[in-house]
Amino acid sequence: MTSYKNLAGNVGICSYELGEKKIRIKFHSSKSFLYDTQNSSEDHIGSMKCLAIQGFGLNCYISISVP
Repeated sequence: MTSYKNLAGNVGICSYELGEKKIRIKFHSSKSFLYDTQNSSEDHIGSMKCLAIQGFGLNCYISISVP
């Protein structure tokens, strides 16, 4: 997994792993969530991938936009 840059400061995400149509996000609480086309749209997955790479805004995006 790739470490999340966390440019916003104290965020619960510690790392992520990108796949073709999926992203796995690991939180500091040791919980890991897989977002794929079974539980999220491709648009949401694409947005989460971009935010993960940027290291900013992913936690907020998940809490507001991802069901």
